[in-house]
Amino acid sequence: MKCLLTGLTLMLAVLTMRGAALTDSVTMLKAQADELFNSEQYSKALDVYIDALDAAERAGDRRMSIAITGNIANIYAISDEYERCEHYIKMGYEAATQQGDQDLTAKFIINSVGIYCAMNDAARARRQLELMNTNPLTDTVLWRFYTIHYAGDVSRIERRYDTAHRLAAEALDYALERHIGLRYEMVEYSELASIALAQERPLDALPYLRQHLHKADSADSRELYATSCHMLAEAYQKAGYEDSAQFYSSIYNTLRDSVIDQRQLAAAKEKLYQYENRRTQGRISSLNDQVTRQWWLLAVVVALSLIALTLLYIRRNKTIEAPSGAVGGASPSGAVGGASEPSVEFSSLDRTPIHLNDEQVRELADRIDAVMSDVSIISDTDFSLQQLAQLVDSNTKYVSYTINEVHGKTFKNLLNERRIDEAARRLQDHEHYGNITIQGIYQELGYNSAAAFIQAFKKLKGMTPSQFQKAANS
Repeated sequence: MKCLLTGLTLMLAVLTMRGAALTDSVTMLKAQADELFNSEQYSKALDVYIDALDAAERAGDRRMSIAITGNIANIYAISDEYERCEHYIKMGYEAATQQGDQDLTAKFIINSVGIYCAMNDAARARRQLELMNTNPLTDTVLWRFYTIHYAGDVSRIERRYDTAHRLAAEALDYALERHIGLRYEMVEYSELASIALAQERPLDALPYLRQHLHKADSADSRELYATSCHMLAEAYQKAGYEDSAQFYSSIYNTLRDSVIDQRQLAAAKEKLYQYENRRTQGRISSLNDQVTRQWWLLAVVVALSLIALTLLYIRRNKTIEAPSGAVGGASPSGAVGGASEPSVEFSSLDRTPIHLNDEQVRELADRIDAVMSDVSIISDTDFSLQQLAQLVDSNTKYVSYTINEVHGKTFKNLLNERRIDEAARRLQDHEHYGNITIQGIYQELGYNSAAAFIQAFKKLKGMTPSQFQKAANS
């Protein structure tokens, strides 16, 4: 017995040491990724965040996993991939809510307002703003800043420009008064400039943008400097100063390439897709095992129910057939099962399909998103719901239900949306796709006719592909 206890003690010690080592690994990886992120090496940061996320999952460190998910969302926002950013914000928000972590929940809500403003989705931005106002951060100073800033940001995309300008000025004064940092001040200079540009007052935007440029230089931030140059190019273009617009546009293009290494970023994204595929594959397998167990349990319950009903039926028949002088002295008219008794009703077996619970839907949605984000797969002209179901090891009913539940659309609508997003990306990427015609792009993405492509593109982007390409490359 003493040897057994000693063995168990050693085993527990080994497990404790292993858990501590995993936790240390997560902390070190996240710190390394944070350092890369803060130095604006976003492609490398994403690569290390994936390793940190994997380590956090293996260590069972749920809070760290949620925090890393938020960092990944931020990188997608910086690279202007708003839908992928939204995906990770939703994922982080749901996880933080389940954990009961109010501060992380509040941060994801704040980020959701920002991403919907970036997407010009006023309705969803307004809903999330209302939710944000009831979920404060523990840092009351920052929370106050965000409530003012995003109230103004939402007002801007709702085209209530006077209100937007007043709130942006108020947020700027608050940031200066509380000394919360250059970046927060710059957010408001950018916001004030955006309001002026939205009102077609480019000359009024220039003073704010010069302040933004000066502070970006002080902060030694290539990303923010690039943002300044991009907005200055737009302002000078609208004001009719072509030379100045061209000057700042060329600086922006140079800086943007240095901030976001597209080749490294693509490799890191592929690594993330592969990681999520492996993780979701395991969860889908677990889901299928669970569904199988549920069917077996249902079969056992049904079998036992039928046996019980059969025994009850036999017992009742025996009681009905008993003579009038049987034990209990009941008369034939009052015997159990006599004419006055209701007959037993056997209901048919309910064959309604089992519904997925919230966790199962999220797991299947992750797998679906991983496949639907693979351009090489969705570009197949014959890609169908059946093929998607096979790739995620599920069936068409579960997949269709999950897409509708998570995205609020059909498989075909989601497929169209992903293809059009990729088409828009290529139309903007003059360096890599400048020599490819619009016809070449849509054919590579699975469209057989120009009419179908143009109709889908205009529906989702609000303009034709040629108009979009011209606007992107102007």
